[in-house]
Amino acid sequence: RIELDAEATTPPNPKVIDQLIVELDQLETQVEGISLPLAYTDELYTLRHHIDLIRKRLRRMVMPELDPAQTMASSTALISRS
Repeated sequence: RIELDAEATTPPNPKVIDQLIVELDQLETQVEGISLPLAYTDELYTLRHHIDLIRKRLRRMVMPELDPAQTMASSTALISRS
């Protein structure tokens, strides 16, 4: 579902994005409650990391000012003007 919404060619609907973020938060809560053998902790960490990456990507879709690349480009432009 997230892939389909992220690949849509229409502008993102903030309400849909908010709902997807809520679903990711719920998924992360479920993942936090998982108890695994030590041998699988790296995979669990990777899953949590990917959940966070997708959450950030969704937030940037509705708030582009959060994009670190744009923030860096703006900062570089300001410095070069000085």
